[in-house]
Amino acid sequence: MDDLSLPEPRFTRAEYWLLETVVRWSCPLAFLDRPGIELEFNKRGHGLDHSALIDTLERLFAAGLIEAGVPFDDALDPSWGPLDRDGIIDALAERVARVHRPWTYYRLTSSGALRWEAFAMPKWNRFVLDDTDWDSGMVRLTCMDRKWLERYLDWSFIAEGPIEHGVATYEEIGPWEATYWKTLPHGWVAEFHRPPRERIPESPSAMVTEWLTRAGFCDIRDGWYRWR
Repeated sequence: MDDLSLPEPRFTRAEYWLLETVVRWSCPLAFLDRPGIELEFNKRGHGLDHSALIDTLERLFAAGLIEAGVPFDDALDPSWGPLDRDGIIDALAERVARVHRPWTYYRLTSSGALRWEAFAMPKWNRFVLDDTDWDSGMVRLTCMDRKWLERYLDWSFIAEGPIEHGVATYEEIGPWEATYWKTLPHGWVAEFHRPPRERIPESPSAMVTEWLTRAGFCDIRDGWYRWR
């Protein structure tokens, strides 16, 4: 995705926050405008009030960096595209209005993904795709670097529970979709079954979050790109 002809991307903190939030997957716009956003996204909020949020989203849509759509309803137009100011206001209000239809999501465009990648300089060899099925206990993790994937497994017991050494099977694969916009050329898949465990509370206490951060797992999990 490199294009050296592009000027160096520059974003405000809020603009970068909104782009970063949809790097892995799309997100309902209505989630961006509510109290408790730090707990919702497990990171500092974007810091915008309602009016400034609308202005910032309008700017990102107009620049062609993000697009909106309703991805989970075949009865609605599945196409993605820009929203004007009125559309943004309506989408932000969907959660409060309790509309009886799927929420409007937003995600990066190809241009937005390119600009984010140029700004954040991600280390794709440290990106781990987690396809855990919590109902069955089957875990499938994919990463370009097998050694990094093994290290990830060594640390993940802190957040998810013990993993016995030797229980994971590894398979080398070719091209794979790391995100909805990024395909990586090769990787390793680790699969194993995790024993039943008590679920982690949906809103972990600040003490637990601090412990996980101090223990180093958050850096292992999220340290694949420069800015957070």
